[in-house]
Amino acid sequence: SGVPTAEEGELEPRGAYGIAGLTLAQTSSSFVGLGYWRSGSDGTSEIVLDVLDTVTGERDRDPWIISPTAGTRGSVDLAADDDGAGIVYSFGDRTAHQLWFQQLGPDGRPALVKSGLSVGGPAEPSRFVGAPRNAVDTSIAKLPTGFAVAYRSLPGPGLLEPRIHMQLLGLTEDLKGGSDIALANEYGGRTTIETGFDGRIVMAWSDTAEDGQTKSTAVKLPCFGAL
Repeated sequence: SGVPTAEEGELEPRGAYGIAGLTLAQTSSSFVGLGYWRSGSDGTSEIVLDVLDTVTGERDRDPWIISPTAGTRGSVDLAADDDGAGIVYSFGDRTAHQLWFQQLGPDGRPALVKSGLSVGGPAEPSRFVGAPRNAVDTSIAKLPTGFAVAYRSLPGPGLLEPRIHMQLLGLTEDLKGGSDIALANEYGGRTTIETGFDGRIVMAWSDTAEDGQTKSTAVKLPCFGAL
């Protein structure tokens, strides 16, 4: 019905951090993941994952700093369904940004590694974009057996112009392929990507020109099915 189920709660006091790029995904019937970029007065920039109670909206535990060096253009996004959840995020500095993936369990903690009937320790994060690519403005969507990730590739070695790129990941962050989607501007904000139950993908992004004018673009991609 859209009626709040609990009182509004303050997660961070005013002025404690600079916060941007909030993103939400429900990882189970009990928990919601809240990811965001934050900066401190000491110049730090971090990617943080909060896990909230689905009924009260209150924190279930202390915030998880998953990237202590997010860079000035750090970004984060979450995606989840009944088959799994994942988070993509930046690790970088003023000149370069890597992109990392972390598989999540229903409780918003690192997923347990499964091999056949065996269950091991928590899954480690993995880098899926690194040098010579330099990537920002990432977003993620769930596919039946994996994830589709969009991001903006910035100029660098072997890349003369910014481009929008898509990467396909398996449930356990193994790379399944990728594609350059379109030319883009260097600035424009976070991309967005959504998928249908049958694997259809739609991506959108905005580009900001030097004169400050902004345009938005959306594209429908071929059906990737189950990767």
